[in-house]
Amino acid sequence: MNFDPLFGFATHAEKMNDKKRDRNRVLKALAGSTWGKDKETLATTYKAIGRSTANYAAPVWSPCLSETKWRDLQTAQNAALRTITGCHMMTHPDHLHQETEILPVRDHCQLLTRQYLLGCMVEGHPNYAAVCRPRNGRNIRHDLREFLPDIGHFLDERPYLSSVELRPAISELHNAIDNYRDNIVLGGRPPPIDASETSLPVEAA
Repeated sequence: MNFDPLFGFATHAEKMNDKKRDRNRVLKALAGSTWGKDKETLATTYKAIGRSTANYAAPVWSPCLSETKWRDLQTAQNAALRTITGCHMMTHPDHLHQETEILPVRDHCQLLTRQYLLGCMVEGHPNYAAVCRPRNGRNIRHDLREFLPDIGHFLDERPYLSSVELRPAISELHNAIDNYRDNIVLGGRPPPIDASETSLPVEAA
């Protein structure tokens, strides 16, 4: 984690981007056109070595990141998804995310932030007081408390969430994410990838 005086986390985002580019080279090495790994293996590899760089401490930095840095992170992910799918540069990013079933960077990081915040609302959690403490009126940057309205329905006006309610609530929060937009060519959602796709040969006929 790299801090800066204004807590904008620009330096941290730049270092994450550098790591993503390095990991993208690994993906390219694994994605040979005649012998490379299949799409599912490449996607799993990216989640393990590429996307994981943005997972670390996401609830801390993601509420503060500028639009420019979000675009930079998304550009690096788009490059990785093109390698995974074998799509061309002109392929729309929405198609890349739908085919790989990977969320855009910002949506994924904000999902992690909401899930972490939900965990903080369990009775006895050491960060409960910090996330529920009201702002003191100073002009401070954004923080994860801005996501409290997104999880309010799980609490139902109660101050705490019980430990047995946490896992189902996190699952519901994850399953409710549906940020894939309609395909601009089809004018709607594309059909799911057929299971037979996994058995196709790598080398084109």
